[in-house]
This record gives sequence, structure tokens and C-alpha cells, in this order.
Amino acid sequence: MKNVYYGPTIFIEKDDAVLINEGQTVTLMNWGNVKINRIQKKDSGEIELMEGETQLDNKDFKNTLKLTWLAETSLAPLTSVKCIHYDNIMTKPKLDEGDTFEDYVNYASKNEYDIIGEPEMAQLKKGDIIQILRKGYYICDIPYDAATQQVCCLLNIPDGGTKEKPTSLRATDNAGAKSTGDKSASTVVSGPEVDILTERIVLHGEKIRELKANKSASKDDVNVAVKELLALKEQYKKLTGTEYKPSNASATAQKETKKPAVDSTSNEAEKLVEKITQQGDKVRDLKANKSTPKVSQIIIKLISES
Repeated sequence: MKNVYYGPTIFIEKDDAVLINEGQTVTLMNWGNVKINRIQKKDSGEIELMEGETQLDNKDFKNTLKLTWLAETSLAPLTSVKCIHYDNIMTKPKLDEGDTFEDYVNYASKNEYDIIGEPEMAQLKKGDIIQILRKGYYICDIPYDAATQQVCCLLNIPDGGTKEKPTSLRATDNAGAKSTGDKSASTVVSGPEVDILTERIVLHGEKIRELKANKSASKDDVNVAVKELLALKEQYKKLTGTEYKPSNASATAQKETKKPAVDSTSNEAEKLVEKITQQGDKVRDLKANKSTPKVSQIIIKLISES
């Protein structure tokens, strides 16, 4: 399992920051809840930074905004990464008689984005395949090299999805550039909805186990929590088309660099079940890790691609 670094200064994406208000409680994924006390803005009105306080005892994740984040720490520097997205070179699958070739050339078929990655991304080797949460799958084309200051270069792996990207890499698709084709073929069992739902199911399962272990918890509280978990699993079924059965996942740990099987719905569903199991392991490890620093005050800075 990868190392998770904590600290009083963290980075979140600019597109997430604009959704946050003062006094709001947000969830740092795989860490816990944070209450935002102050938002500092520039003269232009853009958000510069935020200040908040951790509320790790607050286990209410039901209606919170889920945020991916990176901590600034002297223990391990963050990695400079360039993400490259390739689109179709033509905006029409097949030219008809009378069509002019130049009219259908996609002159924006290549897009590059500079991002900040976690420390472990500096260890990627050429050909490694990874998933960046809420952005997609990437293959390492050029590894990071500290000696030459060569940034890590990642090539996006198309997943066939047509959903708009949820964060700052959302401008990679050109309107009308892709053929609609068969609607069922464009349905992909992945995305931020699945990530958030996965986390909620795992955390809700933990909550129920804690309630059952707590002799002072009432039966009504347990029943309410169970009903909420069943509702979440029903949402999962509607979203993915498959039942949530973590027991069906392989007991053998899979490498994080495993290539996504996007050409088979059953393989995708299997991978989602595996991800749920791995997410549950992360939550349990974090709760059992006594070395996790007790950070009470947090400064949140923003990152976005240049």
C-alpha cells in the first residue's frame, strides 16, 4: 500500500474550491471531515487559500463534498506531472461525397495539462499504467527524472466515456467531434459518482460495525444505519448494473498499475468491486495507524493546470 502523507498545508483543485463556502464541512478522502472557517480571495475575486479545522471525530459523510487532496510535506516532495490527452484527428468518422477534408480536421486533437502529483508518481517507470482518481487512466510515457528536472509525462487512456470530466481536465472533448453510435457502447461503469458512492458504502459499513460493537448504541440507530447502507447499495446497483458483493472480489492483492479492462462490462464491474474492497482496507488501516498526525488546523491552497 502506498504511503499517505499528512500535514497542516494541503492542496485541492481550483474547480473543487469554487464549490466551497465558509462554514461548510467538507470531506478529505481517506482522511476525514474539515470545517472551512475562512476563505481568502484575491482582488479579482478568485480564491487564494482557505483555512479550516479538522473534525476527525465527525463521521457524518452523507452530505459532504468529497475532495481529493495532496499534503505539502518535507518528508516527500510532490511530483511535477504533464498529462497529455489525444482526441480524434477528424471530427467526422467518415467523409461523405462533397465534404472538404480540411473542414473536418480536429486542430485541437492534442491537449497538455501540467499538474502536481503525489510523491510516489516519481517512481513510475515507462509503460506503467495508473488511475488518477476522478480523471481516468494513464500510461507513463516519460518517467520523472530529478537529476534533469524531467517531469513525469502521462498519456491518457481513452475509456470510451462521454461524460464531462468533473475537475480541471474537463476541456478535452470537442463538441460534435465524436460519433454517437450505439448508446449502450458509450456507457462506462466509472467516474466520480462511483468513487464517491464506493467511499460512502465502505464508510457506512464501518459505521454499522462500530454501532454494533458499541453496547450503548440503540437498536433503532443500528436499524436506521442498515437501511441507509441498503439504499446506498441499491444506488450502486443502478449505477453499475451489478450487485455490490465484496466477497466476490479476488483475495489476491492487485497492483495499482493494472491495466483497465474497459472492453468488458463484467470486467469493469469486477474491478469496481475490487476497488471497494481496497478502499475499505485503506479506511481500516488509517483508523489503526497510530502514527497519523493529529493535525487540527489546515491551510488549503489551490492547484490547477497551467
